[in-house]
Amino acid sequence: RDLLVPVWTAHRLDAQGLGKIERVDCFRSDPRINAPFASLRSDYDERIFDQGHLSPNGDMSRALNSVLNSFIMSNMAPQYCQFNRGVWQILESLVRLWVKDNERGSIYVITGSVFDRDNDGKRDPDASAKRMKSNNGKSRVAVPSHFYKILIHQKGDGTVETISFLLPHDQTDLDGDAAFQYLEKHIHSIEEIGVITGLKFFPKAAQERPEAVAAIEKARASSLWSFTGKHPSSLANSQQCKATAGAD
Repeated sequence: RDLLVPVWTAHRLDAQGLGKIERVDCFRSDPRINAPFASLRSDYDERIFDQGHLSPNGDMSRALNSVLNSFIMSNMAPQYCQFNRGVWQILESLVRLWVKDNERGSIYVITGSVFDRDNDGKRDPDASAKRMKSNNGKSRVAVPSHFYKILIHQKGDGTVETISFLLPHDQTDLDGDAAFQYLEKHIHSIEEIGVITGLKFFPKAAQERPEAVAAIEKARASSLWSFTGKHPSSLANSQQCKATAGAD
């Protein structure tokens, strides 16, 4: 209600039908959220930030309604162009490659915004969040300091394998092997992400089956999450992201 960005989103990603529908830009307000608690397209009428998807449009490409609904403003957060079309887009593409390579079923994806501008590893008060300024002079929407993505896959034998990323939201501009090394460097545990967001992930499992949560945390070395042989590319340079250099 105060930050006007999604704190988290969650969706299930299946390979079946993925890539069937092309992107259709349809940014619009969420009718379920009343003013003044809803972000608007006019909030993003400025020169620095993209309207950044949390649950990505590419993950919804199995059906037209799914694609269109991914553009609702309650799924958007301000993202630097280099971030949104660079390392973040590379990570999103990598997730889709992983699910296509995974013949055993779905990957569950949790994505969210982080507000820790002082980098003390804990969530900042909402009042200290940086706000982007629209051309209409209003500064309503908070700019996250980081974004995270938690990926979960349940194997046929019931065991769970996972990997989680916590990425600084800045204008880092990387591609190729350097981008993959950057992503590997920013692998974090679900527990760490829980601390910095102030959220409790899987509280029922933690209460009823703490050994299952411990097993999840030990599963990050799974061969499913391979960084070899996969080469999604940055779109930042081809889409003139240099225009926002130095904006911070």
